[in-house]
Amino acid sequence: MSYRVREDYKLEARLPGYMPAPYDMGNLRLNACVDGLALNRLSLCGAYDVVLPGGYYGVCGRCAPDDPSAERTVVAYGRVQETRFSQCDVAYRARWVLDAAAPVLYLNLSAESCHPFTLEYNFGMQCPPTWLNLLCSASLILREREGNYRHYTARMEASPDRSAFSAALTVAFDLGLSLTQPALEQSYTSAEADAESYFATLLSQAEPGEDAGFSAFTRNAAYSSYKSFSGFDGFFAGVNYAAPARTYYRDGYYTALAVLRQRPDWVRSELVTLAHGIAEDGVCGSAVDASGAPWWTDHADSPLFFALLLYAYVSQTGDAAILLEGGILQKLTAILDATAAALDENGLLVRAPASRHDWADNVFREGYVMYIECLAYGALRLGGSLTTRRAHYAAAAERVKAGVNRLLWNEELGYYVNFCAPEETETNLSIDTVFAALFELAPPERAKRMLERMEALLETRNNARFGEFGTLCVYPPYAASARLVEKSAYPLRYHNGADWPYLSALYAFAKKLYGMDYRYPLTRWFTVGLEQGFATPVEYYSPYYPAGGMLQGWSAFAAVVLERENADGIFR
Repeated sequence: MSYRVREDYKLEARLPGYMPAPYDMGNLRLNACVDGLALNRLSLCGAYDVVLPGGYYGVCGRCAPDDPSAERTVVAYGRVQETRFSQCDVAYRARWVLDAAAPVLYLNLSAESCHPFTLEYNFGMQCPPTWLNLLCSASLILREREGNYRHYTARMEASPDRSAFSAALTVAFDLGLSLTQPALEQSYTSAEADAESYFATLLSQAEPGEDAGFSAFTRNAAYSSYKSFSGFDGFFAGVNYAAPARTYYRDGYYTALAVLRQRPDWVRSELVTLAHGIAEDGVCGSAVDASGAPWWTDHADSPLFFALLLYAYVSQTGDAAILLEGGILQKLTAILDATAAALDENGLLVRAPASRHDWADNVFREGYVMYIECLAYGALRLGGSLTTRRAHYAAAAERVKAGVNRLLWNEELGYYVNFCAPEETETNLSIDTVFAALFELAPPERAKRMLERMEALLETRNNARFGEFGTLCVYPPYAASARLVEKSAYPLRYHNGADWPYLSALYAFAKKLYGMDYRYPLTRWFTVGLEQGFATPVEYYSPYYPAGGMLQGWSAFAAVVLERENADGIFR
């Protein structure tokens, strides 16, 4: 199965038989996954899945529901997936629509034929029957009960209309809103209109031309990741992060930048939520949960991303008042003070040997880690500009800059090494060192040379030893296997070489700034994904292993590359 981008920028796939076509959607309260024929997941944010996977629909009593002859056309865009197919002289249309904000998912199922038929939708739920409603006169039949699950059939007989027979039913998974029938019907009509308007808005936020669909495709991931409920306001990492509810510092950074110009209020709320998880000494975990408590332990990059996002927000909006809310300025100062105080005699931060607390959490990196040094420089220089001690922090940033260029640049290789430990230096080229070019930590001639080496080694169009599929996050694979755990223990998998769209976009941003061709790293993962049947941005991808999570928020960062002419207000 593969998708194509239509002239209206919607994604379309033609599938044989009943092959699934998974499509993830999200609003302020719900995450859903539909596959054209089934509702595979419905998650209420802050709770676990509430719908049993495996719902299906078909013609009752005329042929098997898994008839392979029924070729389907699936169209996906924004908060809509629509499927059309014919079976036994019955033409079907199934249209899934997610409400703009309310926790309601709709399925509108209709069919037409020249002879009588029965329309059915079968599904299972692990929630009370009051959580679903039928927007028609169809009957709802409880077929069986299995533990906490209830298996239902929604059934409607076709009605003759002159020479044709037609039937339609709409199922509203409203999760306990208990709306009246008129209210549900009005809500569905509104949801349909809002869904079309939403997609039009996504397209309008892109520059006209061939990239409009790509921009809408990616930015939708950011919009779908923002959640607001029970006092929680912030970006989820993706649709697979419903419970426990949490927002990550690094994921939130990239996701928020994708909608900073469109929804600065959301980015503001994200910062306020993240601030709850920062301790008085500036330490914070990987994420913040719905109670404001840190998620996971101390992470080296998390506080630095907070400082960077705060800088981007204030510089883009002019809203310096946020610094006076919730002790944010004090927490920023604590982060910067702790960073500056931790610099050693070389002006660099030293990672402990047993630490893997950054984005590459399957890799033990220690000593001087180029990725962390870059973020420290950016946080001190940019975040420090928001304080009254900007000169002090700028001086600390210059110490980092001098140390990095003296100790981590490898002239023979033409790039900054991954990390330098007391007894070992990992000399592979890691894509996360691209921050050196973005922050102007690298002198222009070094930045350009580093980007040229990334082009030669990380872009598989030029380094096709493993096949041509996008941009490697690291090359060659890590030399010391003892430093790798879990998925990254395998070459080309996870942090050991997979294509991460948000990092590929970060690299593309740098190439754009330096006047280089940036389209391949920006879009190749997108075209590969369409070829593989991915209708939403993936977390990461390698052709030899299963892809990561779907509709991943930080992959929306790709849209930022297309909307901005320079890095002012973000990286500089």
